Amino acid sequence: MKLQSWTYLGLAGVVGAATLLPLTAANSAPTAPAATATAKYCPKAVAHRGGEGDVTNANENSMGAFNRAANIGVDVMETDVWFTKDKVPVIMHDATLDRTTDAKGNVSDYTWAQLKHGVRLNNGERIPSLHEALAYFAFRDVPSFIEYKDADDPQLYRIYLRTMKDYGVDAWAAGFSADMLEWMHAHDKNRDLMWFGLRSGSIPIPTTPADVPSGAQPGLINVLLSKETVASFTDAGYKMNVWYNTNTKGDNPTGTPGVPGDKGWATMTQAGVHWMSTDYPDHYKEWTIKTGLCQERPAKQSIQDCLTLPHKMKRGTTYTILPQGCMTSAEKKISVKVSANKSTAVMKRQQGATLLKVKNAGGKVTLRYQAPHRIWTTGNGNSWESYTSYRKSRTYHVKGSGGTHGKG
Repeated sequence: MKLQSWTYLGLAGVVGAATLLPLTAANSAPTAPAATATAKYCPKAVAHRGGEGDVTNANENSMGAFNRAANIGVDVMETDVWFTKDKVPVIMHDATLDRTTDAKGNVSDYTWAQLKHGVRLNNGERIPSLHEALAYFAFRDVPSFIEYKDADDPQLYRIYLRTMKDYGVDAWAAGFSADMLEWMHAHDKNRDLMWFGLRSGSIPIPTTPADVPSGAQPGLINVLLSKETVASFTDAGYKMNVWYNTNTKGDNPTGTPGVPGDKGWATMTQAGVHWMSTDYPDHYKEWTIKTGLCQERPAKQSIQDCLTLPHKMKRGTTYTILPQGCMTSAEKKISVKVSANKSTAVMKRQQGATLLKVKNAGGKVTLRYQAPHRIWTTGNGNSWESYTSYRKSRTYHVKGSGGTHGKG
């Protein structure tokens, strides 16, 4: 008997289009890692404040910046949290709104409703809540360092932790406060913690492995790190996260000449850091492909959580085989191809979903799902695969009212 095949695409719409930046598809093949690279992987790319860098319309700590960083294929998202007057955790680096929004005053002077409906970031987007940011990180399957910036207050700690728990253990509690991190470790020993070191006032100061709070990993500013310093933490069982800011400079391959103590990506890579927190994740990823100091990490695996395939199929039953809006973590539409004898099953669309009605026993049904990979292309034309393609298949043998389990 001749088999019939149908193919349907899932529909977009998982993330509000108004918050996303367009990505131009690249036709060129991904650039391969340098032939001289060692077997050691380059430090993981962390998008500091979402990795705004030199892209003016990807305002720091905005959904646009997070989307851009996820498209690039960063390994970790870093962002910051303050609380509103009604104790809602929101994404903001500064205690005040003055620098990055069209409003003035402290974050804590406003309710969440006031921020949501009356304040806009400099790129026109509204301020994200921590819930919204974490939901998007979970959808894109990107771990995150969530820097707690507010007061040492157990009531706020509880809200912060409860929000992160809603999205699993891939959300790290992070910050300078040892008190907050020790509280976190006592209340959730499975929670990963990132500590940003000792400070004198607002100035980071030298830190030793003995200073690291229980359960935390260290994250120190570049000017405090050397090969010997990193080795002392590594020997103590820690993995080092280096971070940069606009005052200390050096957020580039070679550092900034003439800045005392400046440490660029090459120096930090050779020192053996595990994470590279950068405002320029696109430039950093491009550098890791070209450098001979280390090997670029493989593309992130494209996954999905919108498909629930039936364990078995039986005649007379209709199954939803592709829900409306089903996409991969690379924000690529999933398509399904069904192969079946005409007398066995019929596929149809209903309210955006793809359904399959199994008519008779004695036949075979095969479902094949796929979605394309994502290519990121820089302004100068260099490109790499930031997410792999997605493929999944399952075959069912329909044998009557009981059905049989699918394979694949």
